Amino acid sequence: MYRRLSVFFALLSVMSASALAADDSFVGKWKFNPDKSQMNGLDYKIEDAGGGQYKFMFGDDVETLTLDGKGHVTKYGDTWSIKTNGPNSWESTNERDGKMTSKSKWTVSEDGQTFTSTDENMRPDGSTGRSEAIFKRTGGTSGPVGT
Repeated sequence: MYRRLSVFFALLSVMSASALAADDSFVGKWKFNPDKSQMNGLDYKIEDAGGGQYKFMFGDDVETLTLDGKGHVTKYGDTWSIKTNGPNSWESTNERDGKMTSKSKWTVSEDGQTFTSTDENMRPDGSTGRSEAIFKRTGGTSGPVGT
């Protein structure tokens, strides 16, 4: 009886693994199609707060800091710094427990209508991930300050 049960469970395991492998429909390369999406986006807003400070609003999150490259402790406990490389280019760095977790380069196109964020995220295993986001200006006139 024990032998029959062992054989039964072994066959059941093989059949289950085969069924899962045959129906692995999530494996592959995926590309976002905005024309078929119902996502309407999230507003990112940067305001001049005066006194050399800027207010960054990402949805409900708001942080205020200067563009001097010095770390600012956020409400989440990480350290965020931003420095300017010119009127249309800023660099952002995030750290957690003294280790860099991400760095970004923000640029605004010459016509002032496109904001591009190129990001590099550091993973715990030492590898990195890269992403790019492109935003269309809906408010403001020049440079990164705007919506």
